[in-house]
Amino acid sequence: DLIIQGESGLMDLTGFPSGPPTKVGISLADIAAGMLAVEGILFALIERSKSGEGQKVDISLLDSLLSLFAYQSQIALSTKLGPTRRGNEHPTITPYETYMTKTGYLNVAVGSESLWKNFCHAIKRPELPIDKRFRTNTLRVQNRQALKKILEKIFKRKTSAQWQRLLELHEIPVGSVNTVRDALKMTPVRERRMIMSVHHSKIGPLKMVGNPVKLSSAAPTQELPPPNLGEHTDRILRSLGYGKKEIVALRRMKIV
Repeated sequence: DLIIQGESGLMDLTGFPSGPPTKVGISLADIAAGMLAVEGILFALIERSKSGEGQKVDISLLDSLLSLFAYQSQIALSTKLGPTRRGNEHPTITPYETYMTKTGYLNVAVGSESLWKNFCHAIKRPELPIDKRFRTNTLRVQNRQALKKILEKIFKRKTSAQWQRLLELHEIPVGSVNTVRDALKMTPVRERRMIMSVHHSKIGPLKMVGNPVKLSSAAPTQELPPPNLGEHTDRILRSLGYGKKEIVALRRMKIV
């Protein structure tokens, strides 16, 4: 995962311009490849139901990451200016980034002209939408640093909680910068049953992150804990047609 994050260009996109290339904090290449493998398997099963023929599903870590870059890769393919590290700034939209408040950090995503007007009204700066530097998103991106200096001073006047309440009242997309522990305690996480409790044969009670895929016609199922090493080997071999004597022989040969 680390190697592919570097070779794909992801590390060159991650971090701040003055800092070194930075690895994403999760195993993104490994996880993305696994999810795309599931998609490929489902496509193959649908094709099999139509044609009766199976096929090989071919997934690579590098392909998986490159497929996620969207506009970054398109910028590199369509212009002479390759995308680089921008910290928390969006390459083509502003204000759409992280701001420091009195108590921490806040993410604000002003992604349209109507939101821009609402945002300026919320922060009590009605002159900004008519400022010739900031009338359109294109102009705001061109004058990003000037706008950033103005907004940084404004956001430091209130706490994160105060800004979040105010901006939500004006329907501006806004969110706190949580720790993982904080995120796992959020109300939507609980309401969507994303934290489950299972019993592990060695550990005992174990909390885990649940299945993010919710199907309207499927009842919630009892999730199983992570298996112990080799716990399901015999069951899998029997499902493949191996008999008891054959399994014993494989174990003696230390093949399984």
